[in-house]
Amino acid sequence: MDISYYRKMRNVRRLTGNMMHRNYNLLEHSYMVVVLFMEFCRREDITINLACIDLVLHHDIVETVTSDLPYPVKNYNTKTQTCWEEMENEILKEHPCLTRYSDARIKQLLPTKAYELFKVCDLLELWICMSEEVALGNVSSDCMQVIHKCNELIKGNFESVDLFMSRYEI
Repeated sequence: MDISYYRKMRNVRRLTGNMMHRNYNLLEHSYMVVVLFMEFCRREDITINLACIDLVLHHDIVETVTSDLPYPVKNYNTKTQTCWEEMENEILKEHPCLTRYSDARIKQLLPTKAYELFKVCDLLELWICMSEEVALGNVSSDCMQVIHKCNELIKGNFESVDLFMSRYEI
């Protein structure tokens, strides 16, 4: 794959439209998701290999072409979900080297439990980032809504993650 995709990851801002005290980019997010994924796989006794780590590390690399499309937009309703899938498929036609990292392909390639944990870690990283924003004084409604939605989607899936969240301190 062309190294330029990796270099562009640091220039893709996450949570565009949200007031943020700190810069939050795709490269930072992707790295932290894989760190969390590896740690919680260990805690949950889920066996992974280098191929799994590669998929998780690059899970948002298509956003180097699309920019960040926030979760509430992608998942506003079934129509927006379908539109995102169609848009991603169109982009992958022009950037076939990214196909391995499409949402659909990652779901196919990761073992079921690893995929479920990956999705939780993706949200957990966002929850951590936004919790740090609150600690810095960002109590905007956007920030609080993201935290609330993450809590709703994360809790009850993996015991070790729930325990981590209950004890997390900034």
